[in-house]
Amino acid sequence: MHQLTLTGHIGKDAIVRDAHGAKAISFSVAVNETHSKNNEKVETTTWYDCTIWRGSDEKTTIADYLKEGQQVLIQGKPKPGVYKNAQGDWVPTIEVRVTSYELLGRKPASQSTEASAEYEAAGGFIADDSKR
Repeated sequence: MHQLTLTGHIGKDAIVRDAHGAKAISFSVAVNETHSKNNEKVETTTWYDCTIWRGSDEKTTIADYLKEGQQVLIQGKPKPGVYKNAQGDWVPTIEVRVTSYELLGRKPASQSTEASAEYEAAGGFIADDSKR
């Protein structure tokens, strides 16, 4: 089994949608790498499309914390994909079915009571969905 671990920042606020009798929490993560090329510092950003799956009756309040700029540690199963951009070119993507995650940094200050309870129940944002 392939397993991917990455640390990066969320690009846009998470979106919760219904999908085939389940709920999908979707968000993108940017991972920046810095290296030298011809004695110059070069930064490269790789984007990952991430999804956390929940049953139709399970809570999705974790999406309240998956906000643009939030640093996250993600583990999951990678799946290559492609999409056609505005110029008509096929662009490769990496989709990640998230099996565990951790929000890094401080807890956001203004969140719902239900989301705060989920934060505490998750032990400070550690969640393991690998049994799904």
